[in-house]
Amino acid sequence: MDFVKKQAVLAWKFYREQLLRLHIGCMVAFLAVSALSAVVFGAFAQQAQAIVESFMEEVQQSGLLDENGSISLPALFGNNLQATLTATVMGFVPFVFLPVFSLALNSVVIGAVLALSGTMGVQTWNMIFLGLLPHGIFEIPAMMLGVAMGLYLCRQMNGTLRKRPGTPRIEAVLPHLCRVTVFGVVPLLAAAAVIETFVTPLLLGLVM
Repeated sequence: MDFVKKQAVLAWKFYREQLLRLHIGCMVAFLAVSALSAVVFGAFAQQAQAIVESFMEEVQQSGLLDENGSISLPALFGNNLQATLTATVMGFVPFVFLPVFSLALNSVVIGAVLALSGTMGVQTWNMIFLGLLPHGIFEIPAMMLGVAMGLYLCRQMNGTLRKRPGTPRIEAVLPHLCRVTVFGVVPLLAAAAVIETFVTPLLLGLVM
């Protein structure tokens, strides 16, 4: 138990000192791009519809739904964790800051959903609100934390390749990122998966 507590303390210290501002920046960027996308897609409903339909097809083909059409908790958690870790691992590619594309992609999908909802009345807005917000308050920060770690990793890769003084070695950074993943990303995604699997269907049942 002391070992786990020590690792949690180290994870929080690293997050507070190295990732907090970057994480907040990613969250702000996500909300801003989502809002901008919603405005833009408001004038291009056909394109928004195509994006949402493509996203729904990916969900159906990803194995997230069981035979009864219900969300599979392990599959949902695994899918979200894989997406978040992918955003982080993208940081190993120097100079191009690939994790930004993960942020942009998720923002555009949310923007398309919001744009379509704006043309479908109050009940649809209620469905979107209840269907996205309860689990989104955990899932979005977790995924943006993955993006923030990817951007941090890319920045360190750049410093290493350019031999910038004071840049920590990548092998010294990785344990910190692993701790933040275990004590930050995983609990947030687990909470989001539980809510989306068990709570969200009940909430949607109230307005459908």
